[in-house]
Amino acid sequence: MIKSKNKNMVIATRLTESEYADIMLRIADDIGEQQITLSEYTKQALLNATVVVVDTEVEQYKVFILSKLSNNINQIAKRLNKDKLSNTLNNQTYQFILNELIKTNQAIYTLSTIIRE
Repeated sequence: MIKSKNKNMVIATRLTESEYADIMLRIADDIGEQQITLSEYTKQALLNATVVVVDTEVEQYKVFILSKLSNNINQIAKRLNKDKLSNTLNNQTYQFILNELIKTNQAIYTLSTIIRE
């Protein structure tokens, strides 16, 4: 990066009093004396910051999938409660519920893999 001595580009932002006070505390030493200028602090923060860009479509898809998973879990809970109240919880029902939980676990694993990518 070529450094220019002619600094003519300006970046402006608005802060609340609380945000401004927080920044001023960060650039002051233990006795309250300013260690660097606000301009230099801001420039360093901007140039060294890591920015995370969030893809809203992906986030909406994650919410959609998690909603579907939650729905599956609710259906399983309803079935368990129904069978428990009617004393019809047998091995077949147990296997059905176990298979549904395995599917749900696999879906959650798949979603977590997508999230990490």
